[in-house]
Order: sequence, then structure tokens, then C-alpha cells
Amino acid sequence: MTGLTFASSLSDFATLPDPRIARRRQYPLLEILWVCVSAGVSGYTGWEEIADFGEARLAWLRTYLPFKQGIASHDTLNRVISRLAPRAFEQCFSTWAARGLVLPEGTQVCLDGKRLRRSATARQQQTPRAEGGVSAGHLLHAWCDEAGLCLGQYQTPDKANEITALLDLLDVRGCLLTRDAIGC
Repeated sequence: MTGLTFASSLSDFATLPDPRIARRRQYPLLEILWVCVSAGVSGYTGWEEIADFGEARLAWLRTYLPFKQGIASHDTLNRVISRLAPRAFEQCFSTWAARGLVLPEGTQVCLDGKRLRRSATARQQQTPRAEGGVSAGHLLHAWCDEAGLCLGQYQTPDKANEITALLDLLDVRGCLLTRDAIGC
């Protein structure tokens, strides 16, 4: 694995649409993302913790971006992040994270899918789709034991397209992909 910095690859997030009204943007989207990603990678999970992290590490954060207005409030961080298009953010984040990860030739990547309990009721699953029935959601993940990390996760509404959906996000050329029995 190689080093990874947010600031060295800001272009990965340039395509991410800002969901806010232009005249109401007090804090640049990249600054909000940098605070949230830095805090998240450091183990902070709640919005108040993330805002506190930003206040405590403002001098360090300013080595990458100007933060002229300081750190946004926890409410602003929550509101902006929750309004981002999930798939667009996922694509930008995956591209950014992949820049710092180099998997050697022949690295084993394990693909496994799980049905999400209670993502649909028994009645919804038994009802035909034409009558409004739905199947339980599925979550596919790619695990690399050599790197000791999950390379990606992808939620799909059904099992049909889960493999191609995740593999479209990952660059696993030269890797050995393994699946459970459903992949046979």
C-alpha cells in the first residue's frame, strides 16, 4: 500500500455535485468533506464529535485547505453530507481511496454477499412483484486478507446484479477473486 492524502487528489471529488443553493454556501464542499473524512478515518462517528475534531485540528486541516470560515457546525455537516447523492459520493470516495492502494499480482480478494435481515417483511417477499412485493436487500463486500481491509461494499435490491455492481467500482486486475458456492 502507498500513502494517501485527500489534498493530493481533490480532483476525484470535483465531479461531486453540491446539493446546496449557491448563495447559501458559507463553507466549501471540499472543506466539509475533508473534515468528515479525516474525522471518520480517525474513528469519530457522531456529528458533534466530527465538528469537535475539526475545531481541535483546525491548524492541521488548514495545511490542506484554507478553512477561511472555520469549521461548520455539526448540524451543517450533517445536513450537507446527508444531502449528497450516495452513489456519486461512493464513486468519488472509491476512486480517491483506490489511489493509495496497490494490490500485488495474485492477491486474493474474497467476494461474499449477505441478505440483509428485516430489509423486507416476509409478506413483502412472498407477494409477487407485480402486486408490490419486494425481495430482501443484499450487501456484497470484497475483503482482502493480505491488506486487512474491506475493499468495497455495495448494496443491491436483489442478488441478480450484485457481483458486477461491486466489480465495476474496484480495480482488481491481476487479483485472484474467490466466491462462495453461489458463484459457481
